[in-house]
Amino acid sequence: MQPPQAREIFSALINDALRSISSKCASNVASGFVGLAKDEFLQAPKTRHEVYVRERYDRVPIMDKSPKDLENARGTPDPFMERGIIKGRYMSDKHANLTERQRRELEYHREHAKQHRSILNRPFSYDVIYAKKHSRWWNAAWEMYSFLNTQELRNKKVLVVGCGFGEDALRLAKMGAQVEALDLSPESLSVAKELASREKLQISFREMPVETMDYESDIFDFVVARDILHHVDIPAAMNEIIRTSKNGALFVVNEVYTHSFTDRIRHSAFVEKKLYPAMQSFVYEGEQPYITEDERKLTEKDVAEIVKPLKKIVLKKHFNFLVNRVAPDKYDFLSKIDRAILAATNPIAHILGGRVLLGGVIEKIEN
Repeated sequence: MQPPQAREIFSALINDALRSISSKCASNVASGFVGLAKDEFLQAPKTRHEVYVRERYDRVPIMDKSPKDLENARGTPDPFMERGIIKGRYMSDKHANLTERQRRELEYHREHAKQHRSILNRPFSYDVIYAKKHSRWWNAAWEMYSFLNTQELRNKKVLVVGCGFGEDALRLAKMGAQVEALDLSPESLSVAKELASREKLQISFREMPVETMDYESDIFDFVVARDILHHVDIPAAMNEIIRTSKNGALFVVNEVYTHSFTDRIRHSAFVEKKLYPAMQSFVYEGEQPYITEDERKLTEKDVAEIVKPLKKIVLKKHFNFLVNRVAPDKYDFLSKIDRAILAATNPIAHILGGRVLLGGVIEKIEN
């Protein structure tokens, strides 16, 4: 019979060995699971949900993963299902064919929308559609609606291109139009949809680029493009706008603009390095300019491309000779002087102006 002390030592050794074996087995099993899980996620995600699962799973440190991590990730509702690119790394089918420029525009406007959701906390203004004719004749947006108020929009099918937060879509719907609106950014559309729902307006919003719209051909009576064409491939966008419009549809454009001569002055060494940096803070009142990496103002060549399919120009005005170049647009007296100068110098307004408002009737050439 063994002495008690020897039995205790032997028992302790056996227990330590068992614990060691058990620990190693468990470690191997866990490592095997983690390895398999990692291998599974090393493959590029094939669906938007797999993208989200991978992103969520990767947030858990590798040493802290358990067999429940993957299960929990897979069981989590996917808030990105309709949001497209995630961290710029993976894309949904909806965005798979975007150009590099469109992807950069998308990322910029997604972030811009996130930073400006406070618009939902403010009352929405319809003042431009109820104002008297030419009540703010020096403002391009008001003049655009002054013109639209002369058109019969009720029950007409209207397309709003690059609708952003939906301001124009809401106002046109309030005027009685049947509005379809598109934008590249799902975050911007989310704001637009919430505003439309809050205002009890029926508007169809779609997420897509204007260069490759999925609307049927020959369906729109009016097309409105405000501050969108300087973000896009104009020939491709115009092809789609013409395709989806009815023959005789009215196309209204309100865009930032610069003549090539004026643009050369703007990008001269003195203006670029000295004058513009000094004026920027005053013009934008200390805020970051709302300018994307790829946008550029329309030139006279772009305007010529836009009006090419228009058989009749029914509206053409230029704005912002000085406003938004050397002074902010909050001073009405300066805006009035600015617009008066351009009206008085109409033959050369296309050289001096910094914004163009035009409208024309689309003529479709039968093949």
